[in-house]
Amino acid sequence: MELFPKTQKLYSEFRNKQKKINLRLSKLEKGSSELFENTELRELGESYNKLIADSFEKERNILLENKIFFWGCNFNTYKNTYINRLKDFKEEFEDAEEIDFIRSESNELINLHLQVPFFSFIKTKTQKKIGYSITKKQNYLSEIASSLGYELNFSYDDEDGYEFIYLTENINNSKSQSNNQNNIEWLGNQTEFIELIKALIENGTLKGTQKDIIKCTSRFFNIEIKNPDKLLTDIKKRNIGSETLFLDRLKSSLYNYIIKENRR
Repeated sequence: MELFPKTQKLYSEFRNKQKKINLRLSKLEKGSSELFENTELRELGESYNKLIADSFEKERNILLENKIFFWGCNFNTYKNTYINRLKDFKEEFEDAEEIDFIRSESNELINLHLQVPFFSFIKTKTQKKIGYSITKKQNYLSEIASSLGYELNFSYDDEDGYEFIYLTENINNSKSQSNNQNNIEWLGNQTEFIELIKALIENGTLKGTQKDIIKCTSRFFNIEIKNPDKLLTDIKKRNIGSETLFLDRLKSSLYNYIIKENRR
């Protein structure tokens, strides 16, 4: 589905007229060329600036109201479509992992201005809204990456004036190599494990002291939890909307399973 078709059309009209003016000016003498350039191009920009800005605003509002994903959507829509987009990504790239999806998403977010060529025409207030939303999305991806055992950072190069990401594996989140001989293995990481166990404790599903519950369940699942208090503290520091990253993914996975089975 093509996004912002009317805005794209207006922008194409603007660019074509701009090219025609520049072509015509190139055939004039230098003095005359500069005089016309200062008037014609300025008037062209002024006439299309409001048209493109208003068109984008209308089309963007329709997408927001219908909760349709696009790179400038609000954070809630981005978060609610994350699992399905991850699924589509893995189907397209069969050997890809979630961290590859996160890397791809991160690069898309920092290159938004390349995806939206008419971004400079957008109203300043709307640009700010999109900017705040992108920051929340970046924080969300960083937190998921952390739960997967990676550190994701977004940085801005003041000298070259562009944003970039760097992603590193956190060796402190490596799985335990204990000699537990049962056939059950925890394939998640420490943070995901603590999030799940803490939810079961708070729900009253598991009885006992928190220390004993974590000790026994981690031994059973063959995972070493080095500092559960720090992991819990990190979970409590998560941004609003990202408090239950792993539990949200579990819910989506079970929901997709139920829907799939009911369609058989």
